[in-house]
Amino acid sequence: MLEVRETASEGRALALADQQRAEAGALLLAEEACVFTVCHYCLEALPPYAGIPCQACPLAWYCCAQHRALDAHHGGASCGVPWPVLLPEQLVLATRLAVVAQVTSRDLVAGLETHVGDVPSHQLFQEAVMCFIAAACAGLEPQLVLKAYRQVVINAIAITPAEHASAEDRMGLAIYPRAAMLNHACSPNVAAAFAGTRLHICATSDLPPGTTLRFCYGPQAGESIREVRLRQLKEQYHFWCRCSACEASYSGVQEAAMIGMKCRLCNGPVVPSIGCGAEMSSEEQIERMARLSQADAAFASACLSLAQHSAVSAETLQSMHFCLEVQEVLLVTSNQVLGRTHDALARAYGPRGDTENAMLHAQKALDIVRSNYGDGHLVVAHQRRRLELLAAGL
Repeated sequence: MLEVRETASEGRALALADQQRAEAGALLLAEEACVFTVCHYCLEALPPYAGIPCQACPLAWYCCAQHRALDAHHGGASCGVPWPVLLPEQLVLATRLAVVAQVTSRDLVAGLETHVGDVPSHQLFQEAVMCFIAAACAGLEPQLVLKAYRQVVINAIAITPAEHASAEDRMGLAIYPRAAMLNHACSPNVAAAFAGTRLHICATSDLPPGTTLRFCYGPQAGESIREVRLRQLKEQYHFWCRCSACEASYSGVQEAAMIGMKCRLCNGPVVPSIGCGAEMSSEEQIERMARLSQADAAFASACLSLAQHSAVSAETLQSMHFCLEVQEVLLVTSNQVLGRTHDALARAYGPRGDTENAMLHAQKALDIVRSNYGDGHLVVAHQRRRLELLAAGL
């Protein structure tokens, strides 16, 4: 179904075979991680008071004895030492990658890019020092760890649960050698989902034969403005994006509507760095950001409470509504942050049986994502499905 192609501009890429067509939602790739940063096997939540510990140390726990026996990644240098606490997550993964290569005499990611030549000398020096320390702890050659570290920085994928609201929800970091060959686009035609540690790559729209599969490495178009996306991609992945979303002729006001504050005079979007005609003093910017930070802290506290308790308390709802009230005063109506808060309120009201309020906030979240992504986007379809489930009482 898929084939690897070489192009002069993008190097290796995954694409549909010439005679292969894919419909929206089709599973195009399923792959297990070759190494990952969490030690337990399936990444599912442990049963209360019923976890099975590693037989040699208390650091790894499993949902059953079978998964403990199947876990090939915890052991040796990983066993008994809390490496994820002592070293950065990417460095832990790189060290494990180097250990696997040494033990099995197989380089599982031999063809993956490192971009060592594109890294500033001062940054490369810092990375070399970190890798030397990790190599000394694991009994490895420093250059092997440095190479693996650069491959992890460029190619690793964060494992996330099915329901997640932010980057903090990630459960681990993994290397998927085949998926690493997916090229980037800020408006991708495939999306990632996880079943435990197994990665599923699915089409987000109907794809004709020969289509190059494109996955988004960072914030998508609609989640962040073009200048921010370009800078982040250049800093981490060392290329200037030339995808259709970045080449399109957007005005600053159009993109400001995705993330901007609200003008006091016209309620339109205001981003101080563009000449939109509205003025906002630095004092007002600071005051608004302080209020938004306070609202964001209330939102984070409410989300933590939702995650820790099965019942949704009145205090949690109060914190979310406080956050929403501040955001509605200060942010333009199509701001993505407002959509996030409405979506969280919909998820909070649902378990309380308050279908009316749940549907109200789900509809507002749908309106915001539709205004930013367009009606045919996967994010819009996901939000529309949430609204349908609420209407059905599910």
